[in-house]
Amino acid sequence: MLNIITGRTGSGKTRMIRSLACEIANIQAGKAIIIVPEQFSFETEKGMLSLLGNEKINNVEVLSFSRLSERLLSQYGKIEKKIADDGVRAVLMSRAIETLEDKLTVFNRYKRFPQLLQEVLRFHKEMKKCGVANDNLGEFSDKVKKASFASKLSELSLIFTCYDALLSQNFTDSNTHLDLLYDLLWDVDYFKGKTVFLDAFSGFSGQEYKIIEQILRQAEDVFVTFCCDTSKNNGRYELFYNANVEIKKLKTMANRISVKIAPEKVLYSKKEFKKDELSFLEENIFSSSNNTYKEDASAITIIPCRTKTEECQIVASEIKKLVRKENLRYRDIAVIVRNEESYRKDLASAFRKYEIDCFHDNRQPIDTQPLVVFLKCLLDI
Repeated sequence: MLNIITGRTGSGKTRMIRSLACEIANIQAGKAIIIVPEQFSFETEKGMLSLLGNEKINNVEVLSFSRLSERLLSQYGKIEKKIADDGVRAVLMSRAIETLEDKLTVFNRYKRFPQLLQEVLRFHKEMKKCGVANDNLGEFSDKVKKASFASKLSELSLIFTCYDALLSQNFTDSNTHLDLLYDLLWDVDYFKGKTVFLDAFSGFSGQEYKIIEQILRQAEDVFVTFCCDTSKNNGRYELFYNANVEIKKLKTMANRISVKIAPEKVLYSKKEFKKDELSFLEENIFSSSNNTYKEDASAITIIPCRTKTEECQIVASEIKKLVRKENLRYRDIAVIVRNEESYRKDLASAFRKYEIDCFHDNRQPIDTQPLVVFLKCLLDI
């Protein structure tokens, strides 16, 4: 059965999911699975540990879609070749373009540009995530009226087909693991009799929807949370329009495969802000209404800056002031930016200048960490 849980930020969606998972884990091991985005896996495991304790923490699994695919594909022997890293992908993509240079007119002019490889690889990854086959590009190019655009699509179809052929000779691509998992789940009832929770997602890719379809077919119950006040506000310019589109897709999928849909659970409890102006801001910042907060708003400060460097310097200065004068700890402070990559260098420089210790929430390859390198060397001896 599909269970949709909705609510605004701080309404208790995650708390409800964890509570339900604990109830199942306390009764029987291995019957509760929580799937979250990669960056939320640590926090979720930490939260479940505090609820279940050391003895029963293994009764519930906390996974991301990538970890789920790696585990099952390895368990059932579907990964027999070495997984290609970014370096291997770049080399093979470059070789594919060189192999097809006589057939290329648009991309052949830019084959010596490193940026071309980066953009082509990025587009290839997006295609795989969205479940678009190479042949689909070629078919679509025939329907495009603009000649230059049609040529690009046709050539990309050729490049990707050649690249996939070169890659499959000695490597496997992690970008296709969810597709392999989808095929595997037709033969393996991994989720049979289990309750699966999907939490903290704003949406799903084409590949992830295919896995969710298999989960719905097999699992006893599936709970999915979305950050929105209700799925009934479907106006294109509504605040939670994108979330409502995702909910509609899931319900359509459930109906197509004859899976029952439980009545939607809407949580209305509000997050407890220490300042009323912050609560008002959360409710109205992206709202189409023209509500105005008429009281003092001293908890909100707007500082215009001319450059990103100036922004980061002011942020670092304010953090240092809060730690020294307000007795806050660094772990109590969060810096949120729209695009972390574009602020990374300026923030790091500002934090070094003000001697601020910080944690960057970004993925790093584990095989470059000293301990892992040491263990791999031991195993190679």
